[in-house]
Amino acid sequence: MNSSSNKIIICPKCGEEKPISEFGYRRDKGGKIRPQGWCKECRRKFASFKSMFKDKESLIKGIEESIEELNNITLSDVKNERLVEEYSMYLDKFLKKVQLQELPDFTNSSWSYSFYIEDKGCGVCMESGTVMDDGRIANISSYRIVHIEPRNLTVTEYAALHGISEDKVNEAISKCRIRKAVMHLNTWYIPAFETIDSGEYINSYYRWDESVEAISEEFAFISRFNRVRILNVGNGKYRVRFSNKKSDAVLIKEYDENERIKLELELIKNPLIVRCSVPSISPDDEKLRNAVISA
Repeated sequence: MNSSSNKIIICPKCGEEKPISEFGYRRDKGGKIRPQGWCKECRRKFASFKSMFKDKESLIKGIEESIEELNNITLSDVKNERLVEEYSMYLDKFLKKVQLQELPDFTNSSWSYSFYIEDKGCGVCMESGTVMDDGRIANISSYRIVHIEPRNLTVTEYAALHGISEDKVNEAISKCRIRKAVMHLNTWYIPAFETIDSGEYINSYYRWDESVEAISEEFAFISRFNRVRILNVGNGKYRVRFSNKKSDAVLIKEYDENERIKLELELIKNPLIVRCSVPSISPDDEKLRNAVISA
């Protein structure tokens, strides 16, 4: 058996440790095959993805059926009435946006529609591809034409929605346990369905495409880079890789818990820096674990 099949990954959705076989796979922009972010069970429960709709009518019918199914799951699994209502409003907003969107008929075309419904966003794509003799689909083209995201809430609103104290939310932010919290004009905002990480630290990956400003003097060197990978190596230590996709510049540092938190707070409070949803284990992590720390 391949040793890679024995790897354990923490699912950021349910927080459970599971073997890599419990995760699906995806191809990243570089062409590498990587595990999906959520485990198969969480994707089955909280996500819906359907494709091959040739016209607006069949697309809307497919979305309506998935929304009904997801609402039933939410009503049976979630006891928080406010959260159930927020989720129902979120799905209804997506459906109404698709209903108002002008969508051409693809009945006599190689193109078709697909849609996705997830806690982090809902959308519609138009896709085209060639079905090969072995059943594989090649030469895929895909364009997103509709997309919505959950409401961004203040700490007070988020605490009320999830039935927890503001102190608990602020503490989670201060320890970087809310992965998508972002600061704007000195106020923290959190996507409505974002969860608070529990248990062991989940390895993180940050990226940005524009020049970042408003960085403190201590972390001014970050402006030379546009990617950060943080790897938990145990014993309260973290390996951090700063890199730049354009210049190939790389800097490796090792931080303790407090230094790591301080760095991440600097990153997440900047609206131009995105904390990505990536597998907690990456094929490049072993290289980072054994890399020489930069002088």
